[in-house]
Amino acid sequence: VPQNSCTNSGSSQLPCAFSSTGGMASTTKFWDIDDELLLQHFCLEDELKEVLKWFQDQGYERPEDADARMEMSNSLREKSNEHVKTSSFKDAMLYALAALHCLDFSQAKSTLLSSSQKLEMKAATVRVLCNLSLIFVKRGDSHNSVRAANLGLEFASK
Repeated sequence: VPQNSCTNSGSSQLPCAFSSTGGMASTTKFWDIDDELLLQHFCLEDELKEVLKWFQDQGYERPEDADARMEMSNSLREKSNEHVKTSSFKDAMLYALAALHCLDFSQAKSTLLSSSQKLEMKAATVRVLCNLSLIFVKRGDSHNSVRAANLGLEFASK
């Protein structure tokens, strides 16, 4: 399945979602069953590495257990919401992307989830994507705001 993604718009330190202009370009990559797709929806490979490095630099490690991942995602989403309230939109975005990372399961791993876990993960993903859409708007990144909203609607309709 081809996937379009945005690229870094002039910043050598931050992914495109971090740029104030929300720069974009089109790239095609083919995914396999072991790929995790949610963060890759917003970031290219190098940008993804930067987000994951930030995640680790904050002292986080994504658990393997689905319930622990859900718990960590909820905690990160709450931290993101705190940063939205103080208009710290860059930090809010980083915490929301980290929350999304926790909810990102490959197709192979998602087959191991129970039906209730799948429903819970889907609902949590919709909440995070809704928050990300707002955060991107506040950052002046309408491109990624629409992408987050559309992906949230896609998850909600499944």
